[in-house]
Amino acid sequence: MLIPCDVIAQELKLNITARVENLKRNNIYPHFAAVLVGDSSEQRSFVQIKKRVAKQLGIRFTLSVFEEVLPFNLFLSRMQAIAGDRNVHGMIVQHPLPSVYDLRKIYEVIPTEKEIEGFKPDSRYHFPLVHAVFSGLKWVILNDSKDSEQKKYFTDLTEDKKLFVDFLHDKHVVVAGRGITGGAHVAHFLDECGINYTIAHSQSPNPDEIYKKADVIITAVGKKVLSDKSLKHGVILLNVGLRKEEGKLIGDYDEDEIKSAASFYTKTPKGLGPLDVLYLYNNLAHAAERRFQVKM
Repeated sequence: MLIPCDVIAQELKLNITARVENLKRNNIYPHFAAVLVGDSSEQRSFVQIKKRVAKQLGIRFTLSVFEEVLPFNLFLSRMQAIAGDRNVHGMIVQHPLPSVYDLRKIYEVIPTEKEIEGFKPDSRYHFPLVHAVFSGLKWVILNDSKDSEQKKYFTDLTEDKKLFVDFLHDKHVVVAGRGITGGAHVAHFLDECGINYTIAHSQSPNPDEIYKKADVIITAVGKKVLSDKSLKHGVILLNVGLRKEEGKLIGDYDEDEIKSAASFYTKTPKGLGPLDVLYLYNNLAHAAERRFQVKM
């Protein structure tokens, strides 16, 4: 069964929009700042998606583009200027970044209250993509639940942690990929929950054997890693991996190929990706509410 990520996204969008309007009634105008290094058309495309969604939500969006790779200290000083703007409530640096840049120092210049992606060790927020993944899983859990009263599909990872622990404690969970913008964050949240899992990656000797035993697979690779022959019947598949093939965005498995084996699965595009962007702005709204102690 296809997980209806569009339903979850619409529910979350309404929630964020209401909170943004509430902030504005309190004379607080949520402001998001993005930093892009380089001139990659793919990264510009991702940033433009963020800009479009910000407009839909009523959030101010500012983009700083550094087409040439600046000397690192100069880049840090530019970052400090953006981070120090009192009107900015949250900011990100679009990945990937030049290999010569020190990620730790970059995130050190972003104040904790404005670091809304969860990269800092003391961050107050979970990585938006993790929210997206577990929103898809929450839909699966509630779809199978007899508790018809619990109908909020978007997730608060702290509030819903017990829900995930109860569902996953006896399941074999696999995370495919360990990148810092995907699998590593998913694994970190599973660690927080005390849930056992296996990571499959490019150096895994027999990845298909790992996948065949899995009850839940979260893919964050960026190339095809699953086929129907490598899956247990009834597996739950949640994909956040993304690649372009013949001009089309596709995920880490072919949906037509796996849907007979999977009990639930997400599609690409228009699956968990839009939720990822919305959860970024959900964190932004939380940052503004926390900073000014505004309640709904």
